[in-house]
Amino acid sequence: MPAAGEPLRYRRLRAPTEDQTALIEPPLTEIPKVVATNRSLAANWDRQSGISFSSWRTAARSDMLPSPFSVHKPIIAAGHQPSLYHPGVWLKNFVLAETARLIGGTAVNLTVDNDTIRTPTLRVPTGGIDSPRVVDVPFDDPAAELPWEERRILSRQLFDSFASRVLATYAPLRVASQYSSQPLLLEAAWEEAQRLATKTAMNLGDVLSYSRAAVETRHGLPIHTDDISNNSRSSTWFEFLNVLFHRVVEFHGIYNSALAEYRSVNRIKNSLHPAPDLTLEDEWREMPFWIWQEDQPQRQRLFVRSRGTSWEVRNRSGITFSAEDVQERAINSPEIRIRPRALITTMYARLVLSDLFIHGIGGAKYDEVTDAIIRRFFNIEPPGYVTATATVRLPLKRPEVTPEDLMTLDQEYRDTIHHPEEFAEEYAGHHRAEFAFLIKQKQELIAHGWQIQVPR
Repeated sequence: MPAAGEPLRYRRLRAPTEDQTALIEPPLTEIPKVVATNRSLAANWDRQSGISFSSWRTAARSDMLPSPFSVHKPIIAAGHQPSLYHPGVWLKNFVLAETARLIGGTAVNLTVDNDTIRTPTLRVPTGGIDSPRVVDVPFDDPAAELPWEERRILSRQLFDSFASRVLATYAPLRVASQYSSQPLLLEAAWEEAQRLATKTAMNLGDVLSYSRAAVETRHGLPIHTDDISNNSRSSTWFEFLNVLFHRVVEFHGIYNSALAEYRSVNRIKNSLHPAPDLTLEDEWREMPFWIWQEDQPQRQRLFVRSRGTSWEVRNRSGITFSAEDVQERAINSPEIRIRPRALITTMYARLVLSDLFIHGIGGAKYDEVTDAIIRRFFNIEPPGYVTATATVRLPLKRPEVTPEDLMTLDQEYRDTIHHPEEFAEEYAGHHRAEFAFLIKQKQELIAHGWQIQVPR
């Protein structure tokens, strides 16, 4: 088992470039071994961490799965926002179902409904086969940015007519494609979406998620769908929060140091990537969670401070809740929403809800940070995960471009910044005289030992 302080290492993950090809890492044939290893690791977590992971895992799975499912079978999970996503993302659900079939487990798709919906539109390709373009087709009226779990359908007229408007927009390209005679999955999915919107009180995110699940079921994918919001209202969730918030100083430091190490290893200069550092305001430490109230559904950052032998949380507006308030009003009677941010979402899903988690490339890279936090905070070896994505292109003409061509263009671009004098003969603009003067000045400075710094 690696030491808790094991350094992060660079790992390259790239989506395939060829049409209708996939990246599945590790390969499907090796995934059963990963599941077995993960379950073996989990058997030792209680002893290594001093935390009752085994009871958490049993209780949370009993809450998540309907009664016919066995909580003792391996659970394979994936997750995404409820939004209408492309085939490369949807591949995860097919890998999810196939993995569960291979090992006799249960497939669970976790809807990340604590994320926000910014624009209720879908980008749809249109135009001619030689001059394609993309337009936004709305499926609901615009509104203030809200978490998916709080967003209701505002315009049934827009919602009900969405599929027909998408089909009309896509029609010029569809006619020219090799798939013109085949029905679009959107038609079947949207019939189900309209039915759900009419007969239930579901929010917009659930309508999209469960209509997609209905299409998957018809195509032989037995996947149980559940929401992050649902799993964030259980007693297990409160116990998980209680451990992190009791050790807020330690967790805060480990989280920020893991982010800094990831940026260094991956040569990232953007301080917001893969997630912003947690801030400190007097005795209040930011933690990677969102908080909002039922009657004020805009997400706010959550802060924690120790209070005697317990803790308190507050939002950016300064409204404070005790641990007892959180247990009563966020769990027993959910007036307060406390939801995980990205790294905590997959941490909880991997440690508590599942035996294997399937990521896309972005999530797989970010969870390198999560692995470091798990090792250093819980003192356990994190479970392995799968990375799955696909490349599916529209049937359009595109230039023949090789990876070598892209590398050459990238180098030429860098040369225009660092060695613009190499392009002096090609430049015929009206600033030619000024350009020549600056080149001469640069050469004289270099000759005198000056280091030229290019601003970024």
